[in-house]
Amino acid sequence: MNNEFTVTNWPGSRRTCLLVGILLFFMQFCSQTPVYCSENAEQQHEIAGSASADLSVTLKELTNLDHEKFVISKDRLQKTSRRISVNIGTLEKRLAPYLGAWVSWQIASGISSLKVIAFLLLILLVAAIDWLCRRLIRRRMHAEEKDSVKIVHLREVAESRHSNFNAFLFALKKPLSLFIWIYGIYTGLSLLFGDAGQLAESDWFLNVAGQLTDIGGFFVAFWLLFRSIALIDIRLTLWADGTPSRWDTLLVPFIGKCLRFVLPLIAIILAMPMFNLSESMKIIVQNITSIAIIAAVAWILVQLVLTIEKGIVAHFKAESAGSMKARAIFTQVYVLKKIILLVVGIFSLGSMLMVFESVRQLGTSILASAGVVGIIVGLSAQKTIALLLAGLQIALTQPIRIEDVVIVENEWGWIEEITLTYVVVRIWDLRRLVVPINYFIEKPFQNWTRTSADILGAISIFVDYTVPVEEIRKAAKEIVSASALWDKKVCGVQITNTTDRAMELRVLISAASSGQAWDLRCEVREKLVAFIQKNYPDCLPKIRTDSPEVAV
Repeated sequence: MNNEFTVTNWPGSRRTCLLVGILLFFMQFCSQTPVYCSENAEQQHEIAGSASADLSVTLKELTNLDHEKFVISKDRLQKTSRRISVNIGTLEKRLAPYLGAWVSWQIASGISSLKVIAFLLLILLVAAIDWLCRRLIRRRMHAEEKDSVKIVHLREVAESRHSNFNAFLFALKKPLSLFIWIYGIYTGLSLLFGDAGQLAESDWFLNVAGQLTDIGGFFVAFWLLFRSIALIDIRLTLWADGTPSRWDTLLVPFIGKCLRFVLPLIAIILAMPMFNLSESMKIIVQNITSIAIIAAVAWILVQLVLTIEKGIVAHFKAESAGSMKARAIFTQVYVLKKIILLVVGIFSLGSMLMVFESVRQLGTSILASAGVVGIIVGLSAQKTIALLLAGLQIALTQPIRIEDVVIVENEWGWIEEITLTYVVVRIWDLRRLVVPINYFIEKPFQNWTRTSADILGAISIFVDYTVPVEEIRKAAKEIVSASALWDKKVCGVQITNTTDRAMELRVLISAASSGQAWDLRCEVREKLVAFIQKNYPDCLPKIRTDSPEVAV
């Protein structure tokens, strides 16, 4: 399948996940940094909140959600770690007489050497658990492998014959490892700084570490979801390549594209409740995220329109001039696609601008004076609107179609491109004639392929009155029959005019298209003139002069 449509380049998911992680930690930094607001910050927040509420897409509710719904509770983990920390302090006092004073050495405030040893042992335990999980996953996958090829990337697993469950385990391996290390390190930090008798700075450190752990846990869940969807997308793409349906090979990559584009945005939106952003920062984030959602919806609509266009045109490609139905459908799809993309772009831009209160107030003032402004805008945009309506009319009535043969402004050529405002005509000598689209509504022009691409061509030859017409007719029939350009329909020779010097023979022939008709006319003309020169040279046009007899 064409790489343009395949969405199996999921190794780029590492860069996407890394970008999401950087954004999450940047937002965490912003939430910990004090932002000094003006006195009317609350009033601005209320205004922005009301503006967002009026929009069809708002993030006000999302940013006010309880973040505990999206993270793993660490209360029991903290209580257990602090209890162990207190027990270690008690153990220090009991072991000091036997092992020496080094057991209770204070490396830092409230951190003894025995706690550091416990922390290192915990890290070793975390490493052992991580190694064991990886080992079990590799062992299960090796049981299905029939060769010794080592699988490293997710795409290799997806394209292999591993079962769906084993492929999911491979996708789970790296996120699970990161999850074990994140919560293992947090447990160790709680063990070091978890003693209630320590300074208040330790509580601040544990709070920051807890928030970073929440972000890390959310990032792990997002990463696992991203890898799972990548696995499903690759396998569905391989399945679609093996089906005879053209829509399978178009819609499956389209869904993969949309998921790859939307998933990072969803991750950032769902992670927003975790941060204690200031009021002004929350307004900025709401506006940016609202614009991002509108852009994502617009992008999905554009991709859907392009995918549908490719699916329809794949059935009706304008490959031959005689395919009238194909060219008609291709023209309709092409022009309607332009109109839909224009509408999507206008509404998307308008929705993005309406996020800002200043633009909303400007729109209200414009509506208040809609009478005068409407007249001014209508007069200034009269030609533009007329062009758009002409484009829509051409798409529906189809006086011209893509690859129609036309004569415009005494130029013969093919319709190459139809836009909402102009039409490009490819002239026979490869020049391009750009014509306003309303020209084909308001002025007459010739369309040689309006109902059929078949066309008749006429060849005129002047010969002497003494030429045997029947012999010329037979020779023309033989020449035309031997040519591959003739469509086997029309071939005739007639005397269409006489003058005082010669008579005019017209050879009428037919061809499947105007281009073939032109080439066939030239071929027949050359060979017929050569036939007359060879067989009847005295029958070429001549001038007769008869002088009266002079008496002697």
